[in-house]
Amino acid sequence: MNKLTIYSAGSFRYALLEITGAFKQCNEVEIECIFGPAGLLKTRIMEGGVS
Repeated sequence: MNKLTIYSAGSFRYALLEITGAFKQCNEVEIECIFGPAGLLKTRIMEGGVS
């Protein structure tokens, strides 16, 4: 099974969880959503995506 990690601002939490739920029903993929402030997420991504 493939895994998809999505970094997103917390303000998109409810919409993104709804979208990823629908996506998972049609695709065999594990999705991990990581929410937080944009600056912190940028730092995590630049450091290799460590959650």
